[in-house]
Amino acid sequence: MVKCRSLCRSLDNEIRLVIRGQTNVGLEGRQALEEAQQAIQQLFEKINDIKYKAEKSEQMVKEITRDIKQLDYAKRHLTHSITTLNHLHMLVGGVESLQ
Repeated sequence: MVKCRSLCRSLDNEIRLVIRGQTNVGLEGRQALEEAQQAIQQLFEKINDIKYKAEKSEQMVKEITRDIKQLDYAKRHLTHSITTLNHLHMLVGGVESLQ
């Protein structure tokens, strides 16, 4: 009878340890899941931040290229105007020579 009680107590202790271990594993699993969810949330925030910065950079590049195009057109028109004025000057000089 004493052996049976001793065996029952040891089995009860083992069962308690296993149950506690399973409870700890469940808690650890939940903690790991929460940590993973937090990491995913942080990653999502970083991705959104990078996306925002990329869109901002793209807009800045568009503005810069627009300004460069305007300057290019202005240079082209200025060059054409100078050429025309030079031709006009040569024409006026030629007319004065003929007179």
